[in-house]
Amino acid sequence: MKMIAIIAMFMDHFATTFYPNYEKYWWLLLIHLIGRVAAPIMWFMVVEGYTHTHSLKKYLERLLIFSIIAHFAYNFCFGISLIPLKDSLLNQTSIIWPLFLSVIGLWVEYQEWKDAKKIGCILILCLLAFPSDWSCFPILCTNHIYKNQGNLKKQVLGMAMSLS
Repeated sequence: MKMIAIIAMFMDHFATTFYPNYEKYWWLLLIHLIGRVAAPIMWFMVVEGYTHTHSLKKYLERLLIFSIIAHFAYNFCFGISLIPLKDSLLNQTSIIWPLFLSVIGLWVEYQEWKDAKKIGCILILCLLAFPSDWSCFPILCTNHIYKNQGNLKKQVLGMAMSLS
């Protein structure tokens, strides 16, 4: 699954980077659409990683380090200023940042806190993820996938509903 996500993401970034007006050509639009499957696969993989990790701290450290590295690569590739929020509020960093925040969101869900505290924490994570690629969807969708583990139909339906 990781390889499918990597190939799909590469195809999407290739079409966007080298052909900025990809909408004009059907085959580039198709490549871009194929690339859209990368994010849901990543969300699923984050849930699996969270579920099966032996060290949550090390998992979070790796995601944070990779999100910092990916920030510079993403911004360079798409011509975005390295200074956060300088040019725009949206798409300021890669999807790895909200994936990192998603793991924290999964940890929050596991805590035996009152629902109001959990909801507040998730809202804060969504606000922190808002300026990134895919905004707060990774946090909400990974949470949905986690809550519906073992029920692929519910997982896919929930993601499709939240993305439409």
